[in-house]
Amino acid sequence: MDSNAFGDGNRSRSTSSSSSLDSTTDSMPDDEIAYDMNDENAPFLQTNANQVSYGWKNKLSSKYFLFQLYSFCLAALYLIVAILLPFLNKKIFSTYNFPLTSSFLQTLGAAIILFIFNVIHHFHHKNDLLTKSSIFDKNILYKSITMIPVSICFAIVISLTNIALSMIPVNYHVIFKSTNITFYKVAEGTVVILVPMFIIEHIRGFTIIPSLSVSTVFLVLAGVVVTMVYQSSTVGLIKSLYVTTVGIITQVIIVPQIFLSIAIYHNFQFDAIHIIGTVLAILGCLIFTVYNWYAVNYKSNQIIVESNNDEPQSQIN
Repeated sequence: MDSNAFGDGNRSRSTSSSSSLDSTTDSMPDDEIAYDMNDENAPFLQTNANQVSYGWKNKLSSKYFLFQLYSFCLAALYLIVAILLPFLNKKIFSTYNFPLTSSFLQTLGAAIILFIFNVIHHFHHKNDLLTKSSIFDKNILYKSITMIPVSICFAIVISLTNIALSMIPVNYHVIFKSTNITFYKVAEGTVVILVPMFIIEHIRGFTIIPSLSVSTVFLVLAGVVVTMVYQSSTVGLIKSLYVTTVGIITQVIIVPQIFLSIAIYHNFQFDAIHIIGTVLAILGCLIFTVYNWYAVNYKSNQIIVESNNDEPQSQIN
């Protein structure tokens, strides 16, 4: 009986010691257990993890910097080309007054350069696990049908812009160009302008090219090249940034265009239509920018507040 009691005492002591050991082990943090289990390797593993984390942060920060630099250069290129394009077209129409033929050549040039970029994009990403859509995709017919209305609208916009530039001063064109949103609503009515212009020009714009001077031919080709750069930078901006950002940049160019018009033609009239158009364009950009900035910051603040409110509940659970 004494032996049983002694045995029971040993069992109780061993049970209590094991339970105290378990409780002590459970109360230790996981990182302390790891260090105790691998006392020699733990500091090395921690240092290696810190180095990997630091490397990822540096890589992400460098990619972010390159993206910012790329976006800035692309936006600067877009602004320069978009500002100069109306003045170049106006110069072209002073010696080659065929706006629809010029529009056709410019649209064709833009289509060719975008086609080349698409081919390069296809061969660059053809070995990806998830291939991106391109002209060589099997859904080319569906994409073509989808893009036909956009392509027609693009050609109409270039044609109407060049027709307007051939008829009115650049400063009026700049003011009315800033009201594109309004004119999109009445585009169906303005399309009829193309019909008499096609009848007037017919194919004379092409037949007269061999008789043009070398300087005029270079001007027409310069208009095609500048339009190619303009459309390529537009597509690049829309792909890299928000469409609203591109819209804001498009509206902002009215200010340097007005000053450039004053410097070139010396005939800017400070009448009501110019002043009101300029003020409305600037105010529209300012209000739209402030609204989007507030919306983005408000959403980010809401996300932070919601995450902070969820933390105590997760800790309690």
